[in-house]
Amino acid sequence: IFFLVYILSHSISRKVRQSLILLCEAHFALLYILNLNMISKALKHKGSVITEILSQL
Repeated sequence: IFFLVYILSHSISRKVRQSLILLCEAHFALLYILNLNMISKALKHKGSVITEILSQL
């Protein structure tokens, strides 16, 4: 958050600002995908209570 505030408040070129914002978006998207991967691996464990609960939904 502080990084985005820095980007928006300081005078840097428009192209650099857009590139940095795009890099931040890609970073957060990658973190989200990795988090989903970790959750799906945890759900694949045999005998997982969470898997049984989710299968009932």
